[in-house]
Amino acid sequence: MATGSNAGTSVLRILHVEADEAQACLVQETLQQAERLSPQVTRVPDIAEAKRRAMREPFDLVLVGLTGPDPQGLDPLRGLAAQLPGVPVV
Repeated sequence: MATGSNAGTSVLRILHVEADEAQACLVQETLQQAERLSPQVTRVPDIAEAKRRAMREPFDLVLVGLTGPDPQGLDPLRGLAAQLPGVPVV
């Protein structure tokens, strides 16, 4: 987790996999209320795009939307988790 400029504040780089715009906004608003965290949320609509972004940017956490990772089942999600060893996928 990167350290922010304010004392006691950390930047948490979050990759949010969510196709539903309303759900994505709700999660974003909730994360912005977290004390002592400065979340930087990157939202992508699906696992395929998440894999592409994870190759270009570092993340501390991956959040997968409630509607499910992909119509192809859990295999794409497992592939993303394997691509990001040490990064929690929730």
